[in-house]
Amino acid sequence: MDFDANQWEMAQQQMQNCDPEQMKAQARMMKNMDKDNLRRMNPQFANMSDSEIDMAASQMEMMASNPAMLKMAAAQMGGMSHGQARAQMKAVQGARGKKKGGAALAAGYKVGDRVELKGLKGAAEHNGKHGTVTGGQNDRLKVLLDGSDSKTLALKPANLDKLAGDDGAADVPAGGLDLDALPNIDADQLKQASEAMKNADPEQMKAQAAAMRNMDPATIRSMNPQMAHMSDAQIKAAADQMDAIAGNPEMMKMAMEQMENMPPEVLEQQMKMMQNMSNEEKQQMQEAMGGMMGGGGMPPGGGMPDAETASKMMANISEEQMGSMIDMVKKNPDMIKSMMKSNPMTAGMDEAAIDKQLEMLDKLDPETVKKFVGYAQKAQKVFGPLIALYAKVNRAVGGKLAQILGASLVAVVAFYVSKWTGLLAYGAPAADAPPVDLAGLKDAAVEAVESVTAAVNGGEDDDIMTVEDAREEEPNDDDPLRRRPRRRRPRRARAFLAVAFVVLCGGASYAAVACRSRALRVAERIGSLPPLEADAAYVALLAVWLLCLLPTSVLEVAAGFILGFWRAALCSTLGKFLGSVTSFGIGAYGCRDAVRAHVIGGDAAQESGYLRGLELALQREPFGTCLALRLAYVPEAVQNYVPAVFDAPFVAFAAATLVGSSLYALLWAKLGSQLSSASDVGADGMSPEKVLFMCLGAAGLAAVFGLAHWNSKRVIARWNALEVVADAGRDGAPAPKPPAGYAAAPADTRRAVV
Repeated sequence: MDFDANQWEMAQQQMQNCDPEQMKAQARMMKNMDKDNLRRMNPQFANMSDSEIDMAASQMEMMASNPAMLKMAAAQMGGMSHGQARAQMKAVQGARGKKKGGAALAAGYKVGDRVELKGLKGAAEHNGKHGTVTGGQNDRLKVLLDGSDSKTLALKPANLDKLAGDDGAADVPAGGLDLDALPNIDADQLKQASEAMKNADPEQMKAQAAAMRNMDPATIRSMNPQMAHMSDAQIKAAADQMDAIAGNPEMMKMAMEQMENMPPEVLEQQMKMMQNMSNEEKQQMQEAMGGMMGGGGMPPGGGMPDAETASKMMANISEEQMGSMIDMVKKNPDMIKSMMKSNPMTAGMDEAAIDKQLEMLDKLDPETVKKFVGYAQKAQKVFGPLIALYAKVNRAVGGKLAQILGASLVAVVAFYVSKWTGLLAYGAPAADAPPVDLAGLKDAAVEAVESVTAAVNGGEDDDIMTVEDAREEEPNDDDPLRRRPRRRRPRRARAFLAVAFVVLCGGASYAAVACRSRALRVAERIGSLPPLEADAAYVALLAVWLLCLLPTSVLEVAAGFILGFWRAALCSTLGKFLGSVTSFGIGAYGCRDAVRAHVIGGDAAQESGYLRGLELALQREPFGTCLALRLAYVPEAVQNYVPAVFDAPFVAFAAATLVGSSLYALLWAKLGSQLSSASDVGADGMSPEKVLFMCLGAAGLAAVFGLAHWNSKRVIARWNALEVVADAGRDGAPAPKPPAGYAAAPADTRRAVV
């Protein structure tokens, strides 16, 4: 189809003055009218199929329903000259001719092939220009030149170089990024694109994406000037991307924020940088973008890809493409920096943080990059299906899968805690066994001790005081057998103390959240001090914070953001160690007697198998129990004061505190060092680090109960073994060999039971 300048000008005016309602009516007519009659009445539809006409009608309806999109299309059409429109239309027609299997021309060329002119002598000014083959003339080829003049030349095949392309479209990389056309975008077009995206209807976008998949790509290029230089594969990729955006409102919002936050001067700076890039640098950028788009593409707006997208990208990217990405960053740091500043995900990062990341990338060795890509792709092959399954389930539950898994883990731990609480001191009885009488078991163990002592001494047991005789003697608090009976404490006192402790820890956590902003301001002031002074001040602040029963996670994350990873990890470990040791001293020398008198001591201990089991675990396996308690998901006050009250050895407590505190300090510092702004400290949401914290805490809590349960069963087993030894001695039979370590059992047994 050909048209003159007047017809093109009339079409531009009609587009500018187009009424949306008239456009909708015309679209309905196109859908309902016989397609053959429509082609006869409208020459522009003569070469279009029925599906292509329906696609054009659907696109008209969409544009009529979206004023911003209509305005942007009118602006694009208004900015195109008659020559540019003719050149584009003829190029599309040539591409369509090639698509339909046009006859081969001289030297194997076909209509629609893209070529570059060379070796011209009489018209040397055209050397290096690009054009499109539109037909043949004897042994020559007709070439329509790109540009405003739109000249057609009859040239010999020797004066042409065929350009790589797809269906007559300009050669654009797989990522869909046309770096030669990108610098022509101005600020007004960017605003129009932003407005169009803001007012876009997801359902309309899905309909347009479906129509683009079913429509001839050549027709799409003729109807959409912005797609004129896109290949068939790129048009299909654009349709897939539109479908993904329509199904993900957050992705659409992020893309809109990216456009709105990009100042015109930043865009202009990026365009100038791209104009000044060499062909080699453009090729590197295109390869890098192609590698990222090959796995599903980065989200619009430059946001961080999800795990599934990142997995696909890693599976498709090659070592060369990764190297091209690194080279692009090294050679264009200013452009990368400006892009990061306009990105909502990294807009809050300061200059120092951005420079630090760019410097780290600049120091990467190519061999290291190759090794990393190789290892990552091997890991992707193993974990890729699991990541895809996780992403699929996560989408099905509305992105809440991490929270669901965390809640399930807590529920499982709570179930086993409630189960173990009743078994810690008594063990698991057989199905037909009567309940264990702990008081009777204690008497049997003491009698066994008396018999074994008599057998070892070779004397008679008449002089040995029995349990009943010991109880009839004058009470003596220093002798466990003659201890003065104590009044049983009511359960309400213990319940009151438990509730008071929970309220105290809960109030401390609430206070930490309420004072979080002030604490962050103090941490920022500390960060502005000289390094040694800042480290000392932070260590002191963290120790005092811990003594006040406040959770330290917020301060540890803030330290990672302000001080950096290694400094924050070291200072957090030291501060928590000092605060924990001080708390242990307060608990051992200031609170121990009062707590034991009200919670542990007396006959009431027989009602608290959990506390007795925990005491046994802390005394028999002090380091393992303290470490498990340190890693458990319990308040830090419990981690510090419980070992002190239950007489855990100080050295074991200190060693476990150092190990456990350093582990959590490393994790919190790593999380803080990855934040982009101070406002992100303490923000809600899940992350791999937080999931790891939950798993470590749950595992530590389970280990605490497991150690208590195991030590309680071991003591009961020793009691049973000693009773067998005592029975054999009374009957005159040779006494069996006592179990290993039995000599220490009597003292431990008396302390644990009485």
